[in-house]
Amino acid sequence: MTRLKEIGQWMGRNGEAIYGAGAGPVRQDQLRSTQKDRAIYLFLLDWPPALSLALKDRVESAVLLSDPSRPGLNFRQTGAELKIELPTNRPESGVSVIALAPGV
Repeated sequence: MTRLKEIGQWMGRNGEAIYGAGAGPVRQDQLRSTQKDRAIYLFLLDWPPALSLALKDRVESAVLLSDPSRPGLNFRQTGAELKIELPTNRPESGVSVIALAPGV
């Protein structure tokens, strides 16, 4: 498969985190973000067992965009600290994207 085709397939799964999105509130080692409306998209450059970040917005759900069934990821939010448990197996060989839906 050509690299350009791989990029197109990745965009097909994760495009909502790119199209119409602006800079997001999170930027750490191996983690970047975008934001569209109130949704925040986390781009994981690495795949740790869990993810911990500071986020002032309340989160209602966290899902992997590459998973067609999109089951929610387990997470815990205490004040401004958000901890997300990640599956053992990385869903994609490249950058994986987590969509955070805001709470009210």
